[in-house]
Amino acid sequence: MAYDKKQYVRVNWKNKPSTATPLDEVNLNNMDNFLNVVDNTLIQFEAQKLNIATANSMIASLTIDTDSGIITAKQLDGTTFTWDLNIEKIPVSFSLSEDGILTMITEDGTEWTCDIAELIKEYVFDDSETIAFTREISEEDGSIHIGAAVKEGSIKSEHLNPDYRADIQEYTNQAEQAANESLSFSKDAKRWAVGDEEYEGSEVDNSKYYKEQAEAAKIAAEQARDEAQAATGAVIATTETVGVVKPDGESIEIAEDGTIKAPLAQTDKAGIIKPDNQTIGVEEDGTIKLIAKAANLPITDMQGLVGEENQETTTQLLINAIAEKVANQLVTNDALTTQLANYVTKAMMSNIQANDQTKVPTSALVYGMNEDISVLNSNLNGIVSPQKSTDANNIPNGVSFFTYHSDTLNGPSAEKVFGGTNAGVALAYKFSDVYAVEMALAAGVPNRYAGIAARAKEASGWSKWIRLLTFANIQTGVVNFATTPGEVGTFAVTFPQAFSSAPKVFVNAKTSSPGDKFVNADSITSTGFTVYANVNSASITVDWLAVMI
Repeated sequence: MAYDKKQYVRVNWKNKPSTATPLDEVNLNNMDNFLNVVDNTLIQFEAQKLNIATANSMIASLTIDTDSGIITAKQLDGTTFTWDLNIEKIPVSFSLSEDGILTMITEDGTEWTCDIAELIKEYVFDDSETIAFTREISEEDGSIHIGAAVKEGSIKSEHLNPDYRADIQEYTNQAEQAANESLSFSKDAKRWAVGDEEYEGSEVDNSKYYKEQAEAAKIAAEQARDEAQAATGAVIATTETVGVVKPDGESIEIAEDGTIKAPLAQTDKAGIIKPDNQTIGVEEDGTIKLIAKAANLPITDMQGLVGEENQETTTQLLINAIAEKVANQLVTNDALTTQLANYVTKAMMSNIQANDQTKVPTSALVYGMNEDISVLNSNLNGIVSPQKSTDANNIPNGVSFFTYHSDTLNGPSAEKVFGGTNAGVALAYKFSDVYAVEMALAAGVPNRYAGIAARAKEASGWSKWIRLLTFANIQTGVVNFATTPGEVGTFAVTFPQAFSSAPKVFVNAKTSSPGDKFVNADSITSTGFTVYANVNSASITVDWLAVMI
């Protein structure tokens, strides 16, 4: 129990001769009960008290050195822990050189460099059978946006989760069942309205038949009126004249007290019927009309799609529930909606390009295919027959493809990007008069002049051509040399062909257990470098790659 208020009231014993505090059952049990409460409370306190070992592991103080970033935590038992945030390693300044070298200086003065050019990767987005990619350049900031969309009609049933396909088939069956039930109710409505040869006896048991019987009764009444008028000379009653009327005994009856009444219609007897304005209604001229719709045709919801299972609802509500589940829970795009419609209606027409002999293309599909072929033919004109350009700066809007030579103005040959005479082809894309990009594939003599170069244009004009790759700026090789386990071993590598300056060198140990093999490259010059290895084996094989950009 929670000991949050005073539990014991003193007896305040008095000596004889006072009899106010007798040593009796009441006073002794009062003390005995309180001792029992104290005993139980002590047991509870013992179970809930904080363990001293746990208490000693709690944090007594926490200090942070804002200069070094070291956090020190001290426990109650005096144990301390420290965490170094290395804030002195946080870069405080950045600079980027023209050749793409990013330099970062940390708080403690350490300088780090990174060649941004090595981080640039070229990504190619290829269309698949189901996904199409688009590329757009923002007119506001020139940013490039890559989009992906599902191709129309590309999602087939095999792309769907098997559970979804089973659900679609189930909902399709339910929809077909609801449609069949609606048709049945429609036939029932027709049977009661005008009769249906599929229902035996309905030709003399429907609203139309009883209407005709009523009209016949009217004619008989008029004839009886005329006969009575001729026989008695009395005036036959009309809607405007008081006179004699003669009930026909069927549509109009006379009670024993002389009261005229019209009987209600029965299945085997003509009479008055009252339309419910749901399945049967009455026009202003008294004509009976059929107004039954799916909205008020009853049906039993076996699956509980509208409410509870086996609950009666209307056909329209059940159809709406099935359509909502198919449209919103299973189908997530127009292509799937079209596919589902094909399953339900088994339509022969198709707006989707498919190798299916049971389908025929619509005129819209044929027209779209013809338009796509025209665009492709137009786009291929410049690729199949590239034009020779005399000025690499003078390119049209959009994509263009042209050849160039050493006499081409502003081309890579004019800037001697590869160091010698060369010719080749260039692929250009001009977005506007401000933004454009060109990539040149150069072939030269000797081979070291050949390669790939690129440049871009923005508001300040064209940049210089940047050499991305030549036949002489990438070399590779493999070396194997003996090592002593636990010691650093070295091996000097000479490039098969000297570079014009020191390249970037990458080394990798060929091993199935990389955890105990460490290799590095240093002492890099234009003619070679040294491999340093610390391995737990008697020899090591190293792949190396040298790149100069």
